[in-house]
Amino acid sequence: MPEAIRHKLRALLSSLEVLYPDLSKFYELLETLEEYYTPTRYPDALQSGAPFEVYEYEDAEDALQNAELVFDYGRSIIPQN
Repeated sequence: MPEAIRHKLRALLSSLEVLYPDLSKFYELLETLEEYYTPTRYPDALQSGAPFEVYEYEDAEDALQNAELVFDYGRSIIPQN
């Protein structure tokens, strides 16, 4: 899978929208989740401090809730055997 798609949730969504137009409702959620990827994975990525100094517990709760919404929708559209 190309680098541009592997870590870019919105690019992945765009490629799937042709088959699943309802995915567009998750665009903003995925944009927010993408913003967390690099700074939470690499502690020196933030100029304003380490991730534990910048993000609050509520940020993690919101991100998890958003990820679960997208994940649950994905599971609902994938045929189950």
